[in-house]
Amino acid sequence: MSEEILFTAKGGGNEIGASHGHYLYGEELVAVDCGLRPPGFNSDIRPVHICDRELRAFLDEMLVKPEVNPLPDLNTGGHELKHLLVTHAHLDHSAAIPYLLRRHRYTNVYMTPVTAKLSKIQWFSTPQIAERRGEIPLFNESDAEFALSRIVEIHPGQRIRINSELEVEPVPAGHLLGAVSFIFYLNGEPVGFHTGDLTIRNNQRSVPDAPKVEFNRLRFLTIDSTRLTELNPPRHIEEDKFKKTIREAYQRGMKVRILTFAFGRIQEMFALVKKACPEAEIWLDGQGRDVSAIYAEHLGGEFAGIEKHFVLDNTQRLGIIHSKKPNIVLTPSAMQFGGLSRRYVEYGCGQPDHLFISPGYRDSRSPEFAFFASTSHNDVFEFGAYRAARMCETATFNFTAHCDGEDVLDTIARTNPEKVLLVHGDKDKMAQFTESHPNRGLIVIENNKPISV
Repeated sequence: MSEEILFTAKGGGNEIGASHGHYLYGEELVAVDCGLRPPGFNSDIRPVHICDRELRAFLDEMLVKPEVNPLPDLNTGGHELKHLLVTHAHLDHSAAIPYLLRRHRYTNVYMTPVTAKLSKIQWFSTPQIAERRGEIPLFNESDAEFALSRIVEIHPGQRIRINSELEVEPVPAGHLLGAVSFIFYLNGEPVGFHTGDLTIRNNQRSVPDAPKVEFNRLRFLTIDSTRLTELNPPRHIEEDKFKKTIREAYQRGMKVRILTFAFGRIQEMFALVKKACPEAEIWLDGQGRDVSAIYAEHLGGEFAGIEKHFVLDNTQRLGIIHSKKPNIVLTPSAMQFGGLSRRYVEYGCGQPDHLFISPGYRDSRSPEFAFFASTSHNDVFEFGAYRAARMCETATFNFTAHCDGEDVLDTIARTNPEKVLLVHGDKDKMAQFTESHPNRGLIVIENNKPISV
């Protein structure tokens, strides 16, 4: 058998979303991840009056978004897909797996036990969310149950044998609880490293950074390029700014609403909020509750007893929203005030005693981006049937769980790859980074364009 390996991004090449990569070795096909693209922002929350002329022009352009295909290309070119390696449980890496298994019923799905628990939450909530929006779900609960039955649990350091020549070893990736990268071995020798989403120098509170793997020589490195042209801010400085903002707002009697991702980020922010305001009334709502329970189960420590912070029903939620006392709520945002976060935004937008915080990424095409970009109390937002002037305060922070450009260069120096495959990034930033670092073997990967590694 030839030792050539062909890599093809079937999604998540020079884009962020729908990550799905194929490694073809002879007739043996191994896939890594199978996620969704973020859906169109068909929200009835809209900025209807923005004072800043430049921001208004930007939003007019960005908020017009064509419909997108949420799925990666699931065509295998006639090859049987027996092995799917999963790096972690974020939507853009694992949410399409039940749909994939409709076509490929005998695929083994390799993931860590924590990723399996988090994926279960994701898989059962996806059809429910679609039905609430009046959309046709991509898959149903029976598909989710079947996907769970195909999981083969893996652990860092324990190799997965693909065939007599090819093995894959998971190693911790940081980023999210349970996340792993994959080292590829051919005839016992390391030949490639697929990082998935990677955290190296972020010092997160809920998951250790990835260990710095080293190799004398690799044939390929397939690496996370989300923040390729950026430099991550020092974590302790961003944390101190965040805690100071929370503490001062709470001491002023304000109601603080932290809108962010349910998987990983809410848990990070919860740990910081407890440090900033140990005496505060702190609540977790929406899907963040179920995810946080898994963090408590596996980590304990500051997450032990987190259940007492859960908002359990709408009566309790309304009491928190209309409370006369200061309190702090962490709720999933879905980048568009999705789910229960909307309840807090609708009420708090026009309230001067509310502070809304976005700790990280905001899609520039989403209503949430417009809300946090707004700087004037004369700006008006529409929430379905009614409008409200933005009287609340807002704050944004730059927390991330991705490696930056310096981390990418450091990983290249430590692994010595012949080819560096840049995936999971903005195509213009990837091209800029490649031009700025010639002779490093950097290749911008485009979807459905195979490359020999």
